[in-house]
Amino acid sequence: MRAKEVHLLCNNAARQKAFYTAQLGLPLINQDETSFSIQAGHTLLSFAQTGEIKDTPYHIAFNIKPAVLPAIVPFLTAQHIPIILKDGLPVVDFPNWNAKSVYFYDAEQNILEFIARYNLDHHTTDGHFNSRHVLSVSEIGIPVDDTTAFIRELQSHSSIPVWKDYGEQFKAVGDEEGLLIVVTKGRHWYPTEHANSVLPIKVIMEQEGRPLHYDNGRYTFDFIR
Repeated sequence: MRAKEVHLLCNNAARQKAFYTAQLGLPLINQDETSFSIQAGHTLLSFAQTGEIKDTPYHIAFNIKPAVLPAIVPFLTAQHIPIILKDGLPVVDFPNWNAKSVYFYDAEQNILEFIARYNLDHHTTDGHFNSRHVLSVSEIGIPVDDTTAFIRELQSHSSIPVWKDYGEQFKAVGDEEGLLIVVTKGRHWYPTEHANSVLPIKVIMEQEGRPLHYDNGRYTFDFIR
């Protein structure tokens, strides 16, 4: 399951655009005064300016080519992008996922993640990181009241499997190409102390299914093949 498009909100489109293009180096696809879209590998990532965002962040992750993981911390440091440490270390190991991640903040304190998934190794001989090594938006955080109820509704619209089940608090739905990180409302986004909240999200996924509008339309899922 791959995310073709991800649509999020922001408070300041100009500031976010500068972060994603000038600092991360992702290509700008389109823009106007209050919105913009960048290309993150396979995924079109769009932000629209609004007054709805408070102090609670989105969480998204980007799959990267695993070979460039050692270059991520030097790249982020050189771009003056704040890295989120876990136990004092910048690289987080997930042995059960066969993956390693570096977490960082964007210009509005959304919690971003570059994740190297070794089951999806994409060969490269490059020693330095750049935007060509970003493969897709591979994780989108989805806070809900009841994770089981949400997944039941989602699976009534599409045959998306539960990939990892860690109980009612956290379930990863999809596959390593694309995951919905389904968590209970108010849970902290790992590895921070920032509690999540329900912020509008639209995702267009390459997957068979019927459109789903959830939580009074705050979450919209469309499916294409």
